[in-house]
Amino acid sequence: MAAAAAPEIPAVEAFVANIDYNASAKDVAEYFSQYGRVVRCKLPPVNKTQSGLRRHKGYGFVTFASVHDLEVVLQADPNHRFRGRPLKIKKSNQAQGVVLKDENGIFLFQDGCLDVGVYLEEQGLFLRKWTVPSQVLTVVNFQRRYAKFSYFVPSRSGFGKQKFHIRHNLDDVFDLVDTQCHNSASGRNSNAIIFRNQSAPKLNEEEPMDLFASLLQDDGLFWESVPTDDEGDTVKRVVDFSPDSSLSNYFDYMLASNDITRHRLKFHSIAESIGCTVTRTTGVTPIQPLLSQPKSDAAKALSFRVLFQIDVLVTEGIVYHDLLPPRFFQLLGKVENEDTAITALQSLLQTDIYPVEDPVTALTEAIQLASASKDQRLAKTKKPHLDPSTAVPIHRVFVTPLRTICWGPEVDTPNRVIREFAKHTDRFLRVSFTDEDWNRLQISKADEAMEGLYERVRHVLQEGLLVGGRYFEFLATSSSQLREHACWFFSPTDGLNAANIRAWMGDFSHIKNVAKYAARMGQCFSSTVTSKECEVRVGEFQDYDDIKTDDGKYTFTDGIGSISPEFARLVSKTVGYLKGRVPSAFQIRFSGYKGVVAVDERMRGGGIKLRLRPSMKKFQCPHYYLEVCKTTNRMPCFLNRQIVTLLSTLGVADKVFLNKQDLMIADLEKMLKYRQVAVSFLKQSCTPSPNSVVGGVIEMMNAGFDMNEPYLQGVLRAHRLAQLQDLRNRARIFLKEGGCLMGVIDETRTLRYGQVFIRVTDPVSRRGTQAANTITGLVAVAKNPCFHPGDVRTLQAVNVPHLHHLVDCLVFPAQGPRPHTDECSGSDLDGDLYFVTWDRDLIPPRQNLRPMDYQEITPTPSELPRPIGTPDLHKFFINYMKNDQLGPIANAHLVWSDYSTMKAEDPKCLKLAELHSVAVDYPKTGVPADMRSDLRPPFYPNFMNKSDRVPYRSRSVLGELFALIDDDVQHEMRAVDVSYIPQRDFDPILVIEGYEEYIDEAANLRDQYNHDLRGIMAKYDIKKESQAITGDVLRVGRKLRRSRLADIRMQIRREVNELVKSYRVAFEQEFSSDDGTNRRLRVASAWYCATYSPSLRPELDRSFGRRRGQKPLLSFPWILYDCLCEIKQSHLPR
Repeated sequence: MAAAAAPEIPAVEAFVANIDYNASAKDVAEYFSQYGRVVRCKLPPVNKTQSGLRRHKGYGFVTFASVHDLEVVLQADPNHRFRGRPLKIKKSNQAQGVVLKDENGIFLFQDGCLDVGVYLEEQGLFLRKWTVPSQVLTVVNFQRRYAKFSYFVPSRSGFGKQKFHIRHNLDDVFDLVDTQCHNSASGRNSNAIIFRNQSAPKLNEEEPMDLFASLLQDDGLFWESVPTDDEGDTVKRVVDFSPDSSLSNYFDYMLASNDITRHRLKFHSIAESIGCTVTRTTGVTPIQPLLSQPKSDAAKALSFRVLFQIDVLVTEGIVYHDLLPPRFFQLLGKVENEDTAITALQSLLQTDIYPVEDPVTALTEAIQLASASKDQRLAKTKKPHLDPSTAVPIHRVFVTPLRTICWGPEVDTPNRVIREFAKHTDRFLRVSFTDEDWNRLQISKADEAMEGLYERVRHVLQEGLLVGGRYFEFLATSSSQLREHACWFFSPTDGLNAANIRAWMGDFSHIKNVAKYAARMGQCFSSTVTSKECEVRVGEFQDYDDIKTDDGKYTFTDGIGSISPEFARLVSKTVGYLKGRVPSAFQIRFSGYKGVVAVDERMRGGGIKLRLRPSMKKFQCPHYYLEVCKTTNRMPCFLNRQIVTLLSTLGVADKVFLNKQDLMIADLEKMLKYRQVAVSFLKQSCTPSPNSVVGGVIEMMNAGFDMNEPYLQGVLRAHRLAQLQDLRNRARIFLKEGGCLMGVIDETRTLRYGQVFIRVTDPVSRRGTQAANTITGLVAVAKNPCFHPGDVRTLQAVNVPHLHHLVDCLVFPAQGPRPHTDECSGSDLDGDLYFVTWDRDLIPPRQNLRPMDYQEITPTPSELPRPIGTPDLHKFFINYMKNDQLGPIANAHLVWSDYSTMKAEDPKCLKLAELHSVAVDYPKTGVPADMRSDLRPPFYPNFMNKSDRVPYRSRSVLGELFALIDDDVQHEMRAVDVSYIPQRDFDPILVIEGYEEYIDEAANLRDQYNHDLRGIMAKYDIKKESQAITGDVLRVGRKLRRSRLADIRMQIRREVNELVKSYRVAFEQEFSSDDGTNRRLRVASAWYCATYSPSLRPELDRSFGRRRGQKPLLSFPWILYDCLCEIKQSHLPR
């Protein structure tokens, strides 16, 4: 049970000028304390004077406990004089809204001794790698969830003392061990706390100090009444300063301090009340020096893939390089099959104990379980493999200020470069730059304190990385990767290096803007599918002109061309998109072109496959295979906070949104019990493909399976909770009358300005039918992200019979004063998806406000007078990290539009809408958005869950929507998964005669599948099988904390779908046809019995990778859901 939140104090900051240069921060604070409660005082320093002492700049910032306290000061004396000087005082815009809380939950441990090393839980032993060289001051703040260890050493210059801070986020502390240690200095035992961390700390260094100061004492320029996380203006982030990089590699800290005894009981109580685990030990924990194992020659003989998996274990804290004996590497060297060695290492990721204290024994057991030679039946079973045309394993590395963290490999859709150099797939590396706590690495363009981090990033980009025994060098980055602070690296081999690959990709020499150069190069890394049948020879494609406005200012056809109906059908079939209906349009990459090609019936029967426009051509490249990124499809339509804000600004009543949310919640409640509600809701809100997990569950319900079947019920619950979470956190309200559609152009020029054509498939129609409906009447259209009131367009949907072949897309007119696409957030037709609804309640009363002119606010990119080189790409990458303001601008717009009575028409919001457009284009223009300080909000609405800022209760429709999602949802999210009870849930109907012939192979495949699925669950820190197989996770694992939850869900679905596909393909290859003996059904029955049968339950423990206490997995047999549905339906009454 969570503790009650500490009372929040809406503190406010004042700017004070004309301060006496000899006054300290404490002097200033004491002066103002006679009028009101002062919390903190900061005096910005200047460079050292000739006397060698620091002094401030004559002004500072004083934080008062409340607005009332500041008003008392201002009213007490309009002409405050301090030390003979008149003070100038005014409320500061810099940091209003600091959240202060009472002292409950903040602990100070002085004069401590801190050892860094490894705690061996089973042996009750602490292995010390490094001891901090002086007494440590420790602040543990449970309210702000951090622990900070500070100490002083003589400065390198010999002047004063240098202050260092070691800071950990308590969210990354998985255990606090209450113990005792032996104090060698006093000869007595001392109480100690072992902080067991999952990641490295953030390290800070302060300028040399002439006085010994603590957080509660005056250091001359900084004073505060209670410990906080603010170290003042003299602190800078640094890389590892400990011997042998101890802080980078060892995360267990033993703190011994006399103050622990005094605070012990209260410390334990508060720690446990906020969810921290506290382990109490008896007796003394011995401390021994950590002695490194000798380096093993056997490691040099291991492959990159094996060494990479060892590095994954090391960076996860499961093993430590210094503790791995030569025998560990020798065992791996003796394994004949590389995949077996990797499987064994991956199974160690699922351990319950950190670290593995006997890695040799653990590895021996893992190899025995993973080795086919241990089971002759398993040797006959071929393990399915990923389809290389749609899925490739890519190794990934996270670079932090202190560490290089290995992760993966993760399954990704291939791209043009990976396909061309398929023999060297394991030489490609995705590199992401992030902070130690997995949040965005904040490198401020004006902050010299971050210079050490800047140098770290620059060094990696320029000098490369050493990973798994291989050297990797920078290759390229794309616009989407840049926003994630990520890029591609490549490990050179004989005759092939990064420069060779860049030269193969195309001719970019005509591009003189570095940002555009990087974006065009990144075009080759778009995830696509293709085949040899998708080749388009010279003469089979042709260029044709763009359609522009009369004044030539705007382009209606920006990014779109045409494809012949025959070639569209061929492409659909060969790349796996043909599921009944040929898509109406394809987002593509072809040679140096990018954009969309839509089916043009006028091209039928001709020899031309593609017609491409100048706006699609970005560079020269002799690569003539059509690559498909995505196709038209009616994706479900959801509101979000941005669209709700704009529609509310345009006059849509609050009750409309509240009613839509109520209807969705009602459906989510009913879907767990009522078959028809569940089928209808899943079909409309998920657009499931026939072979997807959700598609299989729909077929199960149609076949008559009980709604309480544990696998089925688990999928429904996972989907329901994910939808509820998105409702609460994103106002993501499902709309039945709408869609998320790809935009295309009316090549016939039939549509007039203000009109659109929409023809969409019916998601509720029975599988295999081709039902489509043409929408007529008013529709609301927007393109996410959208911030300006003019971004929402109200258009007239009309019926145009000769456009009926364009289905599940939004057809725009090619005439008028300005393209509607440009009016919608400055978008185009190169693959953009549009929100469109024909729900009458959501058609805004105020329609078609003047849109922003995005062309006028787009800055002119700078160009270099010389060819662009790789160092220019490195520099741009770092500059982007420094100047990226996309997230803060979007958040500020959300705050001001919620707070202001003018909503999105508030002048601040209109300015932020402009800045957001500039920030979105930054990866392509190289021109950053400059956000003024007055646009940065000092407070945040409660629905944004900003724990470090003053929240206010939102009275807008977004606040009402947030408040109406019951807090019970949070309780449900912590609920256990659906339990399986064999006697209750086993369905004897699915047992058919002859299944026994296939039961052994079924058990082996089940074990392999379960191991693979548990590996995905371990990688993404997923606890429930139902969330893994649906991708409907409720939170993001630590390493992906800065990634969007929607993106992580998509990645998990991709990996699980490829896993399921590999087993399904293997089944189809062996049992592609039935000889009348029902082999397919008998195999499906065997798969079900191997998973569900009570008599086979003990055998499930053979599943390598399964640990004690883990629930058995149930999803394996439902890979063959259609066969099991056939068996089930055969027993239903006719």
